[in-house]
Amino acid sequence: MACEFLKLKSFLLCFSIETGALIIAWLYVIFSSLELVTVSILYTTALQYVEQQLANQTGTYPDQQDVDMKVFIAKIIVDLLIAGLCFTVIINILLLLGVYKRNTCLLLPWILLLGLSCGLSIVSGIATILMSIIHFITISSFLLTVSAIILSNAYQVYTFLTVYSFYHELREEKIINVFRPPSMEYTYYKC
Repeated sequence: MACEFLKLKSFLLCFSIETGALIIAWLYVIFSSLELVTVSILYTTALQYVEQQLANQTGTYPDQQDVDMKVFIAKIIVDLLIAGLCFTVIINILLLLGVYKRNTCLLLPWILLLGLSCGLSIVSGIATILMSIIHFITISSFLLTVSAIILSNAYQVYTFLTVYSFYHELREEKIINVFRPPSMEYTYYKC
């Protein structure tokens, strides 16, 4: 295979790839669900606060329509964020089910999503580092930024490679099982 070098043999040097994929699936389901709940709570709280502040204002400002438009746009952006988080939770649940059922079709959406996310995260990290250099931030801030970007990307790439390796293990298993001749079972009868 062309991507043989990307496949891992074990997870954290002591667990099987299947166990690693299971751990990753549970972590992603738990954290994405918590993220969805947190963003939803913050959204409703902020929305209530903004509506209360707008209701308490006496008189109207000349730019009231501008304020209403900005609130409307902010609502749309947050609604899209929440929809994206719901989509992410669903894909993470598919990953969990795919690992438990050993189903490659259920693993594929997560692999595609995280592969895309890894690529965008790496490009974004490089852009952030370049912008930090251009704007001459302090050396301590620069080092903190670079180390956070490297650790975040390394974690994301490692989880991707773990699930990708498990996916290929399952595919190889299926190929072997397809070409294996059916086993002949003998039934012995007592006379």
